[in-house]
Amino acid sequence: ARSPARHPERLRAAVLLLQGTEDPIVPPSQAVAMAEAMARAGGRFELRFLPGEGHGFRAAASIEAAMAAEERFLRRVLRLCPTGDAGGEEP
Repeated sequence: ARSPARHPERLRAAVLLLQGTEDPIVPPSQAVAMAEAMARAGGRFELRFLPGEGHGFRAAASIEAAMAAEERFLRRVLRLCPTGDAGGEEP
């Protein structure tokens, strides 16, 4: 009953959903349903799929892609400027 998946309209923070396409524990359909519910509620979110990954990312390329997505997401949500650029927003 306390799961954010059951009450996405209550979420106030931005959420990054990283989902393996082969996840048997949390099927991709659950991530899609969460994203759709957040969209209906006007929430801030991003959904990214990692092809061939299950529950927990194993491939180096997937781990790198997840980390890059996390960095972009945080920079955007927290309005951080790029390294070395003290004055502007990211393009």
